Amino acid sequence: MNMKITFLALGAKWGFFGSRSNFGRADAVAARTTMTGTHEGDLFGLPPTGRRVRVAQHTIERFRDGRIVAHHRLTDDLSMLRQLGVLPAT
Repeated sequence: MNMKITFLALGAKWGFFGSRSNFGRADAVAARTTMTGTHEGDLFGLPPTGRRVRVAQHTIERFRDGRIVAHHRLTDDLSMLRQLGVLPAT
């Protein structure tokens, strides 16, 4: 499990982690996903806000011999921090 997801899971009760699009070939896959949940626990030192968030992610993974050999994820952390009220909306 990706370390970031582990940390985020500790700070939020995720109601949905869904795939919006998937693309693949024999040695790689790309996915566009959305996480939705409620911030109910400590998140990198931020106490629970009780706010609902919706966070977009893009993930690319490469495989060799049935194993993941490269993993790249782009998460819209700016949007999440704005939704949590840590940063201004604009």
